[in-house]
Amino acid sequence: MALPSCSSTILLYNNVVLTSIQKDVLVGTLLGDACMERDKPTHNSRVRFDQTYPNHEEYLLSLYEIFKDFTGTPPKIQERKPDKRTNKIYKTIAFKSLRYSMLNYYYDLYYKYDENNKRYKSVPINIKELLNARALASWIMVDGSIESYGSTQLHTDKFSFNELKLLQETLSIKFNLRTRLIKKTTRTMSDSNSH
Repeated sequence: MALPSCSSTILLYNNVVLTSIQKDVLVGTLLGDACMERDKPTHNSRVRFDQTYPNHEEYLLSLYEIFKDFTGTPPKIQERKPDKRTNKIYKTIAFKSLRYSMLNYYYDLYYKYDENNKRYKSVPINIKELLNARALASWIMVDGSIESYGSTQLHTDKFSFNELKLLQETLSIKFNLRTRLIKKTTRTMSDSNSH
């Protein structure tokens, strides 16, 4: 059996499409800890998933099952540098996708550049159209926690106040969820009860 030529390989990479499940999980996890990489505007993007090991290994492996057709290698366990606050050394388990042109759309949705050309993560302007129940569940799984009084807390400290207001509006309109911002830590909280 002959191997595909270089031009055939490039064509295969450019014709790859995400399933609806992969799109939803990507939308939700990018609101949380998932991140994207793109070396230059002319290069294609890739997504990276990274979780604490061994605490969140099972969750990371479930993400890998969803995206494994887009990766070159299985998840790897890595040691982090010592935590500056505790001096403890933590481990993570992570995997990256290969670089695809289809991922450029998501990179452009979630990443902006400031006046110094420094990259930062942002909430997509069209988040109301993107966020559905599966994407919300993915966001909660990657960056949420349950508080002692039964509410779900979404950790969103990387976003601006206006972006948090957009997320609040989206959660209210699309899911009838009451939310409040916790100013001290700049996080949004979604109560588990609806209006």
